[in-house]
Amino acid sequence: MGIKGAFLWRVAVEKVSASAYMSILIAFITHLLEEGKSPEEINTILKKSGYVVAEKLIMEYMEREPFPENLKDFAKATNLWMKMFAGKDFDKIFIDVEEDGKKVRIHMIVRDNPLTKNIEAPNPDLKLDNLLAGIFEAAARMGADYMEETKAGIKKLSCEEVRCISAGSDACEFVLEIELSDEGAQKVKEKLKLGRNTIR
Repeated sequence: MGIKGAFLWRVAVEKVSASAYMSILIAFITHLLEEGKSPEEINTILKKSGYVVAEKLIMEYMEREPFPENLKDFAKATNLWMKMFAGKDFDKIFIDVEEDGKKVRIHMIVRDNPLTKNIEAPNPDLKLDNLLAGIFEAAARMGADYMEETKAGIKKLSCEEVRCISAGSDACEFVLEIELSDEGAQKVKEKLKLGRNTIR
């Protein structure tokens, strides 16, 4: 990703107000709970909402900068999207490459997440940042035809929030898991080593 593109993106797009986001999130989840929705159903609704947000977010991004050409650059771009949406960088991003390149997991970790740090989830099974998981999953699907490793096809693609500070964890962690074809796995090994690859 070019420096110019990153600079334009930071300047051109204002970040979401954390307090406004939290207020809307609490009201939305309270309404769903009052309607009798289960934590699993609410998690799904939040994730689908992330897909809608991603359409605007990624389209605006692509007007300024080409979509990342490989998974390593995609992992770097997630930090830019996080900065825009939450006003906070990820503290850590790393990629685990397994099964000879056929399975890739991108881990994105933020310790002081302004979007949910002052919220206590009413149920530990509620993943309050599942909207962000939806954004990253949708972005990967939208970019599948652009990235070297995913052009040949994807066997599985999902992003989950596996830890959340609102449920008592010390950080919010998102894991984007992708299972690739043999051709895609070969492309993975051209850019990444087997095992852990530190991005940030």
